[in-house]
Amino acid sequence: MRRNYYVREISASEVEAYATEMRREMLTLAETDHLFGCVDPKTKEILGWGGVKVYPHKYVFKTAFVPAQHRRRGIYRHLLEYRLANFGDLPIEAYCTEKSLPELERRGFRVARSFKNGCHLVKWRPSVPGMATA
Repeated sequence: MRRNYYVREISASEVEAYATEMRREMLTLAETDHLFGCVDPKTKEILGWGGVKVYPHKYVFKTAFVPAQHRRRGIYRHLLEYRLANFGDLPIEAYCTEKSLPELERRGFRVARSFKNGCHLVKWRPSVPGMATA
């Protein structure tokens, strides 16, 4: 599949208009150290985004979201691959919904805890220290 978008670092203010839609899907625009967006090169529209919170011994993937009108185009997968490629040198944690769980599991994340609301805490570890597996 040919990707007709690119990834760049964005600010939360660029996507805050989607906060209500995100809340409907049990997501928030959480505080992150890095927020990456998939951008349409022609229109410059942000098609989806995912964040990373950096800690000394792990990363936490946060705020991954693709608005409904842009789904089924591989944007979530591309953002996940991008973050794994750039932050795959340490263990990673993420809270996810049922919608994103299958893709995370395909990338080697394992459920550490499930919650009554349908969300999950998932964890990932590099297979070789210092090397990403994406």
